[in-house]
Amino acid sequence: MLILLDADDDCPRDLAWSIALRAKEWIPNRAVSVVCANREFEAWFLASASTLDGKRGLRIPAADVPDKPDSIRGAKEWLSHRIANGRYRETTDQPALCAHIDLETARARSRSFRKLCSDWERFAGQP
Repeated sequence: MLILLDADDDCPRDLAWSIALRAKEWIPNRAVSVVCANREFEAWFLASASTLDGKRGLRIPAADVPDKPDSIRGAKEWLSHRIANGRYRETTDQPALCAHIDLETARARSRSFRKLCSDWERFAGQP
């Protein structure tokens, strides 16, 4: 079982560990992995920002690509300032941007995304 959530202002590692312990109490016979996006899920879009320019109305000049995408608090607002209609909509924009995210770029630029990828690869290899 893979559990994914935002860490917000918590330490992603500590929060994931705490939730994993509680999950294992409730489902002791299942493998459990908890991945916490550092700050918020949308930080992973920021990690791949250079490859999302032009998608879903986003305009992201190279100079705007954040150096440390995992450290930005307010990734949704960051996206809203760069989207054509001026408002990032989680329910519609999030799935659409997931279809365009460059996995290798995000993996290279985000520690929490690397954790998601490694846990997914580990779970996908299990019967």
